[in-house]
Amino acid sequence: MNVNVNVNLKVKTYLLLLFLVPLLSCSSAEVKRETRTAFQLRPYQEETLPNGLRLLFIKDTSLPRLSFQMMVRAGALDEPRDLAGLNALVAELMDQGTKTKSATQIAEDFALIGAEFQANPSEDYTFLTSSGIAIYGKELVSLFADVVTQPAFSPAEIHRVKAHQLAEIQKAQDEPDSFADELLAKEVFPDHPYGYPGIGTKEGLQKIKRENILAHYGKFYRPGQAILAVVGSFDEGLVHEIRERFSRWEAGPPVPPPAVAQSESSKGTMKLISKKGLQQTQIRMGHLGIRRVDPDYLSLRAGNLILGGGFYSRLNQRVRDDLALTYGIFSSSDARADRGLFEINTASRNEKSADTIQETLAVLKDFVEKGVNDNEVTAAKTLMIGQFPSAIETVDRLATNLLILRRYGVADDYLSKYEANVNRLTTAEINDSIRRHIRPGQINTLVYADRDQVLRALEKLGPWTVEEIH
Repeated sequence: MNVNVNVNLKVKTYLLLLFLVPLLSCSSAEVKRETRTAFQLRPYQEETLPNGLRLLFIKDTSLPRLSFQMMVRAGALDEPRDLAGLNALVAELMDQGTKTKSATQIAEDFALIGAEFQANPSEDYTFLTSSGIAIYGKELVSLFADVVTQPAFSPAEIHRVKAHQLAEIQKAQDEPDSFADELLAKEVFPDHPYGYPGIGTKEGLQKIKRENILAHYGKFYRPGQAILAVVGSFDEGLVHEIRERFSRWEAGPPVPPPAVAQSESSKGTMKLISKKGLQQTQIRMGHLGIRRVDPDYLSLRAGNLILGGGFYSRLNQRVRDDLALTYGIFSSSDARADRGLFEINTASRNEKSADTIQETLAVLKDFVEKGVNDNEVTAAKTLMIGQFPSAIETVDRLATNLLILRRYGVADDYLSKYEANVNRLTTAEINDSIRRHIRPGQINTLVYADRDQVLRALEKLGPWTVEEIH
C-alpha cells in the first residue's frame, strides 16, 4: 500500500488543487473577461444508504477505468492527546490483512486486476482510494469493501508498522525542511492535535495498543462517518453491487465533533532549535489561521496570494529578488475544521538568517498596515479564476473537492459560483480580511539551525529561547 502520511503542515496545501493558493505568476494589468454567474459542474448523483453511508456517483466513460474515493471523517484532530499517530497508524494498517485475507493475498488480488489501494490520513479526514480497469469493477468493489469494512489489525502487522513509523520519526530531523514545519506546528498548536507530526510522536506510538486501534476504527470507520465517491465507467449493475455490498457495513452511533481548545498568546515567540552541522537556516513564521467555514476564506486567499502565494508576490520580490537573502519565500493560509495555520516559509544562508527574518517582518507589517492595491487585486483575481478549471478538470479531482466540501460543511455552489464570487471581491474587502486575520505582533518565529552559526546575529532581534537536539 502507498500511504501518504502528511508529515508536515505545508504539504496539505499542495494535495488538492482547489484549495491551493496558486503559485504561478501573472501580469498586474487588468484583464477584461466575461463574468459567468455559475460554473457548470459535471453532473453527479448522490444518495444515502439506510446505514448512513453517502454515495456520490460521477460517470465518465471516456476511459475504461473505475475509481473509488472514500473520505472518512477521521483525522489527527480525533486522536487522544497521548496517542499521537493513532489515526495514521490505523490508515497504514487498513490493507495489511482482513478477516479473510492476509496482507500478501490482498496485495496479490489488487495486482491481479491491475488495481491499487492507497490511504491518505491528514488532520481532519482520511482518504481511502482504489482504482483499476472498469471490466474488473465487481472484483474491485468486493476487494475494496473487504479492506475498508473488515480489517484484521493483526498483532504482527501492528508491531511491524509501528516499528516502521518509529524509524521514520527518528529520521525526521535529518530532513530540515519538513522538520522545521513540524517544529512550527508544535509552537503554534502546543496543546492541540494539529501540533503533532502527521506520522505521530515517539511517545504516542509507543503507547498505542491494539485495543486503541480497534477503538479508533470502531468509532470513526463507520458508514455514517464516511462518503464514497464512485468515479468513471460503470453501469447500473455495478451501482447495485456497490449498494448491496456496502449496505452490510454495520452502522455506529453518531460521533460528536472533538472538543479540543485552541489558545494563542497576545505576543509571538522566538525560538531557535539547534542542531550541530546544519549548513543553512530554516525559518518558519506563523500564527493561528482561520477555519474553512470562515466567511473571509476567499478574500484571505486573494490577500495571501499577493503577500507570498505567487512568484511575483511581495515577499518573493523583496526578500528574494531585491535583497538576495533566500532562494525562495512563500506564505500560506491553511484553513481547516478548527483554526488552521498562517505561515511564512523560507531558508537562508546562516550568516543572513537575522537579516532574512527582519526583512520578512518588515514586508509583513507593511502589508497589513498599508494593504493591497487595485492592480494587485486584479492580478490575484485573474490568476485565481484562471487556475480554477484545472482544479476540477478531471472527474477524480472533482470528486475529491466535492468530498472535502462535505467534510467542512461548505455548499457545492462554492464550486459553481467560484468565478462570480472571486470577481466580486473588492480591494477593501481583502484589506479588511488581512487586518482581521494577519497579526504581525503575534507571529511565532521558529529557526532550525546550528546555534554556533546564527545565535549571535539573531540576538540583535531580541531574546531567543534555545533548545538543542542531537
